[in-house]
Amino acid sequence: MESTVVNSLALSLRECRSASEGKRIHSQIQSLGHGHDRYLANLLIQMYGRFARSQEAYEVFAGIKQPNVYSWNIMVSAYVQCGLISEAKSMFDRMPERDTVSWNAILAAYAQQGLLDEAEEIFQAIPNPNGVSWNTLVNAYCQFGNIERAAEIWSAMPNKNTVSTSAMVLAYAQLGQLNFAERLFKSLPQKDVSCWTALLLGYARHGQISLCKKFFDRMEERDIVSWTVMLQAYAQSGHIDAAKDIFSRMPDWNLISWNAMLAVYAENESLESTLAFFETLKERDIVSWSTVLGAYAQNRPGKLYDLLETVPELNVVATTTVVQGFGQYGDVVSARLWFKRMPELNLVAWSTMVQDARVGRDCVDDDAGDKCRV
Repeated sequence: MESTVVNSLALSLRECRSASEGKRIHSQIQSLGHGHDRYLANLLIQMYGRFARSQEAYEVFAGIKQPNVYSWNIMVSAYVQCGLISEAKSMFDRMPERDTVSWNAILAAYAQQGLLDEAEEIFQAIPNPNGVSWNTLVNAYCQFGNIERAAEIWSAMPNKNTVSTSAMVLAYAQLGQLNFAERLFKSLPQKDVSCWTALLLGYARHGQISLCKKFFDRMEERDIVSWTVMLQAYAQSGHIDAAKDIFSRMPDWNLISWNAMLAVYAENESLESTLAFFETLKERDIVSWSTVLGAYAQNRPGKLYDLLETVPELNVVATTTVVQGFGQYGDVVSARLWFKRMPELNLVAWSTMVQDARVGRDCVDDDAGDKCRV
């Protein structure tokens, strides 16, 4: 009975989709007397890290009487997911023992932030770097545009794999070196779907729609990423009917593919059609809501308040869209109100506000604070 309860709680933690849901499960764990269960505590740290709640993650970690190496690793990873490099490094330095997972976690912390010199120093210090270690460094150099160093590291890999090779194919393709990317792709004795998708994405990024279609049709295996890349390629090139056809043929959809299709409707169809499609989404995130807010701002800005009452959260992009919508509608008071609410300001928001000289003066003259002063 006890193990059944623990397993059920563990499954709930793995499947929860928001920090608030995770907190409810956390409270349930405590009320059921499992607050000191290390297995559940580790999953709690993992959950809080996933939702960028580093403080809550550390509080759980600090409450574990005897944290194991897995506890330490996921706490380091939680800080990495939150972008807290110094905290992750401090935790790593305090670890009583480390394994390859520990080293890879701190390597990823520096690599993801583009701190490539530091990342390479850590890589050199890893006692036995594995495929993940090599892939992390290759991907980092590719991501931040140092294709030459990425190629050097990739060439030195003792056991090249499809992950690192796909990263190289994608990097060359993104730089426009499609011929080189194609040669590297053709040289592979075995190609998995990630390799095919990397070159497909390269063609899409450079508007090579005919090559995209030919290459996509040649793919023996496709995953949701390759389908979505093809969908976005058609949409961005103005082939709306083809994008809709791809979406209808997809064997499965995820939130990214739903959002991609929602953007097609928002940019090319009526507001009513966009809202009808939005209602079919099984789940929504800030991208979904921002897209619909943008559709309202362009087509029916006077109704923005009605939609805002239902939006669960707003980020800088979404709030900028709201400011633009009210500005276009001529509702200066509402535009200024939402401008002040922005957690950080960007050029688009400022440009919207300074279009009306009265708004510019009011923003400086009232109590908006430093954020509204130039």
